[in-house]
Amino acid sequence: MRMNQAMAEIHEMASGMISTIGGSGDTLNRLHEMVEEERTRAAGRARVAKDSLDMSGVEVKEAELTALADQALADFAAREGISLAEDTTTPPTPTPTPTMGAKESEG
Repeated sequence: MRMNQAMAEIHEMASGMISTIGGSGDTLNRLHEMVEEERTRAAGRARVAKDSLDMSGVEVKEAELTALADQALADFAAREGISLAEDTTTPPTPTPTPTMGAKESEG
């Protein structure tokens, strides 16, 4: 029963759109306007939601994770004998053979 009611409503909408609107171009324009209006509303809701969020906790967490990542990189570089400081005035110095990764076999 509900399906029949829904189908009847769809048919009424379709026949109303075709008979009251001049042509298919008008129908597409109207559809485009409806979609554009809905997109604008959704963008507005997203802006309001973003503005209402308290980002201070997120920014603190991001700074903390960045500091931890930098520290981990520095620790790894020190273990492997890699220099992280880029000094353009002196030529690069040879580094010791890394301990990580696959070893090349001779043969």
